[in-house]
Amino acid sequence: MSQNQKQNKSIIDALVKQGKLNYGCVIPVHDIHDAFGIIPLDDEEIQNQSLNLTDIKKYLAETVFEELAVTDLIRRILLEHGKYFEKTKDSYRVCLPSENRTRANKYFDSAQRKVKRGQTLLLNTKAEDLDPKEKAEKNNTIAKNAMLDNSIKRLENRL
Repeated sequence: MSQNQKQNKSIIDALVKQGKLNYGCVIPVHDIHDAFGIIPLDDEEIQNQSLNLTDIKKYLAETVFEELAVTDLIRRILLEHGKYFEKTKDSYRVCLPSENRTRANKYFDSAQRKVKRGQTLLLNTKAEDLDPKEKAEKNNTIAKNAMLDNSIKRLENRL
């Protein structure tokens, strides 16, 4: 874990202790920016600075990626505690337990789509283009994906 990740983890731990990541809590985007030292440019700053369009785009992209990295870390940590962290227009929110079924279904649907794409790719790969080892792996992968698909369906039925 990098120094930056450790620092972000300790900030998240502090937010948890403050109760800001409990079910139903809403955190304005600017509070996330402040807590993690993300400094976005506002419209006034863009107009007052002599930055060219390329510099502005670069800075905005870096800021967006910083925010994504932080919120992804928060989301991964909260998932381990049965909580989902979502973004709304200008805030983040920890979903209620009653909303977890909907979020889980979105994950399952996404996984099923990806499994189907992988199966389509493998099924449409010509056997003559594969060496013997790859042919065996292709068959094993198709079987594993079918089992994964069945596992997802069983999990969905349990919820």
